[in-house]
This record gives sequence, C-alpha cells and structure tokens, in this order.
Amino acid sequence: SILTGQMVFTDGQVQVSVRLVETETGRIVASVNHVFGSLAPVAAMANMLGGELSRKIEENYPVRAKIIDAGTDGITIDTGSDVGVKTGDRFVYYKNGSYEEGIEIDSVFNATSTGSPFRIDQTGKIYDKENKAILSHSLFVGQKLQIVDELK
Repeated sequence: SILTGQMVFTDGQVQVSVRLVETETGRIVASVNHVFGSLAPVAAMANMLGGELSRKIEENYPVRAKIIDAGTDGITIDTGSDVGVKTGDRFVYYKNGSYEEGIEIDSVFNATSTGSPFRIDQTGKIYDKENKAILSHSLFVGQKLQIVDELK
C-alpha cells in the first residue's frame, strides 16, 4: 500500500486530503479529507487525520491470527497485545457461508493470546466451552482466524 496526500491553502484555510491505495489493485482502501483553519497546529491536523485514517484501515483490514496450539487448556493464537488484541475479543473463521466457530480471548500476552472455543448455530446462538456437546473439533493448529466486532 502507498499513502498519498495533498494540502491546498485557500481563503485562510487548509484542506488536507489523504488516501491509502493498495499498490496491487489500485483500490482506495481509505481516504480522509478535512478543512482546517490556517492557524491549526500541524500536530493537531496529524492527530485528527491519523485517528480517522486508522479507524478506516481497521474496518478494511481486521486483525488476523493463526492457531499455533490447540490443547485441552485452550487455544493459542500468534497475535497479542502488540497489535491491539484484548481480553474478550472474538476471533472466528468463515465456513459454509457464515462464521461458525472461533475463540474468545481469555489471556493476552505481547505476541500471543489464548482463548476458549465457541460455536455459532444457524440462529446465531453462541455455545461456549461449558456446553462442549455442541462444539465441533475443527479448530486446529494452522487454522486462520479473523477478529470480529460483533457476530451476525
């Protein structure tokens, strides 16, 4: 990806436009456009634009992880607090047209996290480790997962 931008000064204002473009496809992943007063501090402009751009990037590129251990004590993924994973986050994998299984994070470390498996039925009900009868055993080492804000 490449980040491009421009600043245009007119009538005592500064218009700043920033775009994040995928170099392989040319697709604009995120764009931010804001008008500031000409006396606005550069740091304030950068903070505002950076925060908005960051939110848009997270929408397009959710945190992804890979299972590196799947044992009786839980499931460990290769992603941790260094990329913003938090206790309670849910990672899922896409199967048969919907999210069916995943893990809910119990413990977070710098570069790894551990969690408990859950399964989602056709109605959207979540079954967790306490209801083991409904859980399948298809989560395995090497399985790729993606973080979700909410399950649908």
